[in-house]
Amino acid sequence: MNHFSFELSLIAVLPALALCAFVFFKDRIEKEPFGLLALLFGAGAASYVPSTLLEKGILDVLSKSFADSMRASAEGFVQFTDAKSEFTYLALCAFLGFSLVRICIQWAILFLLTYRNKNFNHLFDGIVYSVFVSLGFTVAENVHFLMQNDVEFLLPKLITSVPCQLFIGVMMGYFYTMGHMRFAANEIEEKLLKSNTVQKDNIKTSAPWQISGIVIPFLVSGIFSLAGKASGDLLTTVYYALVFLIFGISFFAINQIASKDVSYGKYLYRIIAKAHPELSGATIREVANMDLSAKKEDQE
Repeated sequence: MNHFSFELSLIAVLPALALCAFVFFKDRIEKEPFGLLALLFGAGAASYVPSTLLEKGILDVLSKSFADSMRASAEGFVQFTDAKSEFTYLALCAFLGFSLVRICIQWAILFLLTYRNKNFNHLFDGIVYSVFVSLGFTVAENVHFLMQNDVEFLLPKLITSVPCQLFIGVMMGYFYTMGHMRFAANEIEEKLLKSNTVQKDNIKTSAPWQISGIVIPFLVSGIFSLAGKASGDLLTTVYYALVFLIFGISFFAINQIASKDVSYGKYLYRIIAKAHPELSGATIREVANMDLSAKKEDQE
């Protein structure tokens, strides 16, 4: 029997909030505005509704497509006529029905709310933003899960969903930030080319970073959604071991990136100086600072 209560809802919410606080205090150079973080967290939580509706539509289509391979057991459970059909169905559900929808919506929120935001001025900022969106989503998911299921199922849900969403947030934030910085460097280089200050476009395009910010979280989310369907003691043990592994990797990545955090302008300086060593330091600093100023003016 479900015994949903305010106290139990806190259990579903507090782990994600604790991790948000951890990431917030790791931002050692310049803390992000509370209003912006609250907006990102709230938008992530609100995205659970359209994600669920889109997922339901995709799952309905997949169920109809595999109807010939399904049958109901005496206990009322769905069974498949062969293992290949079952695996294909579960894989499509995991990657298309869950992962693709959630990752695309979360990335869209991240992009729309932060890409031109004047507060996005340090390397670690993208990690903070992405983690808040991702954990906002998992809070809404866990509260909804608690409302529909008995409390004894909440702990296994928390143990798997929160670490996975933290990892996805860190990975998405890292590649999103690197793509953001590379795109800015590409814009600066284009200006330098037009003014004949440089002769070649030596800075690689930001596209691989931007694409990786969606593809890698998509693959990780899909794999873990699929792995969560595994049955058997050995596979279940391996699954939980992987969950704890990515949890540890997330903390390691957060600590490493936070310790090496630099400002927007300094990182642009590094990219341009490496690509165009013929430029003087004063010229590079000037164009890097001009780009940062333009970004702030766009926001205002």
